[in-house]
Amino acid sequence: MEQFEAAAFDQVISRAFASLVDFVTLTRQLPNADGQWLAMKGPGADDELRDLPAGICLHQRHLLEVPFEAAQRQLLILNVES
Repeated sequence: MEQFEAAAFDQVISRAFASLVDFVTLTRQLPNADGQWLAMKGPGADDELRDLPAGICLHQRHLLEVPFEAAQRQLLILNVES
């Protein structure tokens, strides 16, 4: 895994990287206290959301229209439960 020596980030973004669980687990140290994870996902996202680590929740969901793509896509915004 890559190591970062920088301040925490407001947002960590992923597209076609891994499951939500892996994405959050592998980048858990990157967002600041109010930071968010943004993930572009397909229609199977609800299954992945059920497996999120404790303390991580879905903040917002936006349906996306991707040009030249017929499959459903959505932007999921996750954050630490407050």
